Amino acid sequence: MSLSIRELLMLPTLVGLALAGVMFGPPISWVALIMVIMLLNAIAIDAFVASPRRRSFAIGFLLPSLVYLGTTIAVGSTEYAARGGILPTTELLQYMLRPAYVFGISPHSDLALRQANALSVMPLGQLYFACVFGYLGGWYARLASRSSDAK
Repeated sequence: MSLSIRELLMLPTLVGLALAGVMFGPPISWVALIMVIMLLNAIAIDAFVASPRRRSFAIGFLLPSLVYLGTTIAVGSTEYAARGGILPTTELLQYMLRPAYVFGISPHSDLALRQANALSVMPLGQLYFACVFGYLGGWYARLASRSSDAK
């Protein structure tokens, strides 16, 4: 199991962009959301037209990602709300959005404004968790593909 230079450069960039999008809100979170959507589109294309090794990673990436996103949708709208999530990942995201100053807004300011900022970031956070599960699934698929090729 070895990481390529591309992965070593891309992983910290995506993680940094995700954290910046969650912490600073809409302008940065929109850029991060567009980047994640472009990444998911590229991986979906790889699942159909890439070489067998890349195809196995792409399929392994897409399946856990789609299962996670489907779970968040099936559980209910609280998974994309500012409070009341059921899944542990949603509770973690909501916990990250509870600091004294959310996106530079005082905790004593209008609650509706704080919730609107949180609502604009929750889909980004859920997509990034889907990407984390997808990345782990992609590595598992790559390892399973190698072990089946070796036999």
